[in-house]
Amino acid sequence: MPISALVTDAGAANANAYVSRSVADQYHLDHPQFGTTAATGLWSAATADQKDAAILWATKLLDRLFVWKGSVVTETQKLLWPRSGLVDVNGWNVLSLTAIPEQIQWATAEFARQLLVSDRLADSDIETQKIKSLSAGSVSLTFGDGVTAKQVPDAVVELIPGEWGYLRGTKMRKLERA
Repeated sequence: MPISALVTDAGAANANAYVSRSVADQYHLDHPQFGTTAATGLWSAATADQKDAAILWATKLLDRLFVWKGSVVTETQKLLWPRSGLVDVNGWNVLSLTAIPEQIQWATAEFARQLLVSDRLADSDIETQKIKSLSAGSVSLTFGDGVTAKQVPDAVVELIPGEWGYLRGTKMRKLERA
């Protein structure tokens, strides 16, 4: 069975991606470390099908792993963007109800590239390899090589304005004096 075709029509009942391959390609061309390097696993070395699959998976994960503020625009839209009740990164203009913001497109492209490099949702090495050593004197803790615990890379999270949403389980609350 072939990879699903990307449908990036904002708010569509059959939409399945937040970024087109061409926009993701440009995002990576504009990224000095990843745009033109043909190293294994990087965006420029991936096939069209690999890129599309990564974009589809990144979109699904963003919708599943983030709690988005605001509301979906229509009850029939398949994805959680576009959203109403939000303003742009400058805080001045209401976000378009008919388009996916650039920041969400960039985050999707970045996440897609990182998904090509590694399976970020695989069981955590910390859980599967256990702690290799722990010392009490001069406190020391050792995990196995290549331990990756974050499902969503910091680079992806940082591209999304905090006013638009947050990772599940990471919501910070403001401490106020009574």
